[in-house]
Amino acid sequence: MTARYLLPCDCGRKIPVESRQAGQTVVCACGAALEVPTLLRLTALEQEEQAVVATATAAASWGLRQAIALVGLAILLASLAGAIALLFARPTLKTVTARDEQQFRDAIQKMPPAELYRGWKLMREQGLDPRDTLEVDRYDEKVLRYRLWWAAVLLGAVAGIVTIVVPLVRARPPSPTRAAKATVPEK
Repeated sequence: MTARYLLPCDCGRKIPVESRQAGQTVVCACGAALEVPTLLRLTALEQEEQAVVATATAAASWGLRQAIALVGLAILLASLAGAIALLFARPTLKTVTARDEQQFRDAIQKMPPAELYRGWKLMREQGLDPRDTLEVDRYDEKVLRYRLWWAAVLLGAVAGIVTIVVPLVRARPPSPTRAAKATVPEK
C-alpha cells in the first residue's frame, strides 16, 4: 500500500496525494490549484492515517458493479458447461446395419405369399418414404429439443457477457479531486 500525504490548502482543507503525484497539480474542493511538492519535500508533509486509506480502498475495490459482473461470469460459465454437455448429447438416428438387413430378408423369406402381396400393394400405394417411420419421428423431436437447448445456452452466454461488460464499461475510475472531496471532511 502506498503512503498518502496530506497537502494543505489555504482554505483549511487537506488534500490526500500519493508519491506518484509528485510535481503534478491537484485541485482542491474550493477550486484552488495546488502543486504537489517533489518527493523529498512530500515526505515532510503530514501522512494520512493508514486505516482511512485501507477502508477507502476496500470500499472502492468491491461494489455493486463488481457483484453484477460476478453474476454475469457465473451465467457465462453455466452456459459454457451447458454447451459442453450438449456436444456430448447430440441426437443420432439409428442406422441400418448388415445384421438388421439380414434379419429383414429372413423375415421376408418366411412370410406367406398373401402377406407379401399385401405388403407390396401397401408400399406401391403409399411409397417408401423413410420419414414415415416412428424412429425418424422420434429423431426429429430429439433434434428439435436439442436445437432449443442450444438456443437457450447461446442466449445465456449472451446474457452473461452483457452482464459482465455493462457494469465494467460504466465504471469510472475516481478522479483525484472527487476522491479528495469524498475523504476530506469540510472545515
